[in-house]
Amino acid sequence: MALFIFAIISFQCLTIFADYCWAYDDEAMATYEKIKTCTNCDLSSVQLAKIRLPDPYFTWLNLALKPIFIVDYQNSSLHKANLQNANLNLVDLSNSDLSNANLRGAELTCVQLTGANLEYANLEATKMWNAQLNQTNLFASNLYNSYLRRSNLQAANLERANLMKADLSLANLAKTNLRHANLNGAILRGADLQSADLSGVYLHMANLIGVNFSHAQLSGADSRGPERIRYPYTYVQQLSQITNEIDTNFSKSNLSHVTMQNSWIPYADFTGANLENADLRSSNFNGSWFVSANLRGADLRDTNLSYANLRGADLRGAKLDGANLTGADFSSNKILGLRKTKLDN
Repeated sequence: MALFIFAIISFQCLTIFADYCWAYDDEAMATYEKIKTCTNCDLSSVQLAKIRLPDPYFTWLNLALKPIFIVDYQNSSLHKANLQNANLNLVDLSNSDLSNANLRGAELTCVQLTGANLEYANLEATKMWNAQLNQTNLFASNLYNSYLRRSNLQAANLERANLMKADLSLANLAKTNLRHANLNGAILRGADLQSADLSGVYLHMANLIGVNFSHAQLSGADSRGPERIRYPYTYVQQLSQITNEIDTNFSKSNLSHVTMQNSWIPYADFTGANLENADLRSSNFNGSWFVSANLRGADLRDTNLSYANLRGADLRGAKLDGANLTGADFSSNKILGLRKTKLDN
């Protein structure tokens, strides 16, 4: 056992202190090192980090070494720079200009980007585990298939950003602007989205299990896929068929006090979710599952709950005036104090 532990630590040390400092354009790199400016230059595959972080299994040691090996490149000017496949692990680029930069495939583990400008930047397939992106401008940036697990994006601007298939598990997105962002197929399991603005966001096939949406804005959210947007009135009419049609998973999420008006969230799974005092007016939840969900005091006026599964849901104090409840399953509900409800079957 002792020999095995020694081998692991030795391997980590060898990879940490390996020298990979190479840039495609040596002259551009020299200029950048001198004045921290490299506008529209080629730094592809550059290594600005002092250490390598090759494997997430060793991150306990990487984090312990973070205060020693952090590299300061704050306030850099890298507008339109090519940083594709660059190693920027543990680099401090706070308040830097990386607008329109190409960082596709870059290593950004534990990077510091607080207050940086990354609007229109290409961050496709980047590894940004535990990155600091709070108050960062990521407007219309491309984060397709990026790894942002446990990253801090509090109060960041992600409006119209492409986060399709990105992994944002356990990330801090509180007070973040995600208006009209693309979260189709994204993983946000356990993420914090308190008071975030997700107006008009796309959520098709997103994994939102255990997400905290408390007091968030989700009006105009859309979880339909391309085919359902094209043919919005082609619905499954039997609950047995809907079982395999779940698109977006909100199960066990905290949606208390959320605003989700005029949203299209059909065939979604809200099993065990907390929607207490949520404003869901005029939204489409056709065929969605609210099994054992907390809908106490929720405003469901003019919603489409046709063929929804509300078995065991707590609807005490909920408002359902004008709701479409055709084919909805209300068995084993708590409905004491339900306001002006018509259960038309």
